[in-house]
Amino acid sequence: MLISTDVDARSGLAACQATASDGAGTARRLPGMDARRSVLLLVAIAVVLATGLLAVLPRPPRLALADDRPAATAPSPPRMTPADLYEMFIDPSSAHSFEMPVTLAVEDAGVLVLPSGRLVGSDAFLLDEVPYTLDVPAGLHPVAVLRSDFDDGDRRIAAAMVRFATTDPIRWELALVPGQDPADLGPDEIFGYGVDSGTGAFTSPEAAALVEDEARYTAFSDALLAAFRGKEVTDPLTATVVVDDSTHANVVAFASGFGDGAYPSYAGFDRDGRIVAVLTDFGILDAAKG
Repeated sequence: MLISTDVDARSGLAACQATASDGAGTARRLPGMDARRSVLLLVAIAVVLATGLLAVLPRPPRLALADDRPAATAPSPPRMTPADLYEMFIDPSSAHSFEMPVTLAVEDAGVLVLPSGRLVGSDAFLLDEVPYTLDVPAGLHPVAVLRSDFDDGDRRIAAAMVRFATTDPIRWELALVPGQDPADLGPDEIFGYGVDSGTGAFTSPEAAALVEDEARYTAFSDALLAAFRGKEVTDPLTATVVVDDSTHANVVAFASGFGDGAYPSYAGFDRDGRIVAVLTDFGILDAAKG
């Protein structure tokens, strides 16, 4: 098996679930492996070291963001809808994240290979083999991310999108996995996949199955860790790792907003009822006022 990375993941192509309280949308982890625990430990250690380094390096003052902002004294601003996020992919502009101004930009994240036309959204380091209940085309599909740049130089991924057609969606619905029913959700509940490594991904069941073996998983996670160096603010926020040199099945990974959490994905359909895109919202952009 070939493990290779494309850190910049520049495809040149067109830019292209918060869980229910009963845990129905929590990411299903693969059987426990020491290697996977070790990887998450390494990620945690890297974050601690990076934080310590930032503490001693001079940098301009910044407002608190997401996980590190103080307890709110008022409700958070409403989030963007999937339709709003899609429009930002088409025409990125300025926006706000928890009332802080951000500048938006769209980046190519790579080309996703789907051998059988089944799509998985998952934590990039804890891959899930269960695909969404969506019929998507097999083949090669461009992935793009919506990057939010803060005034202090911080950069975060607000959303990720894989495209299956060039037409525009006119309606959006939650992307679900088997066993999930929107009728079971309360007013403030939503299905999504869980992230514990600060990274999300689009992949296929075939690619996820290939890294179940401990040795293969170690090679995969090492490649992914190398791609997400995380030492500088300008380091890549996306990476592509090929896990099968015969089918080219791969994982297209991206940083997940402000880090760990549970994030919904949405499927967009055009006027003919054809699925044209799947978009994961990392919940950092405020809905437009007025």
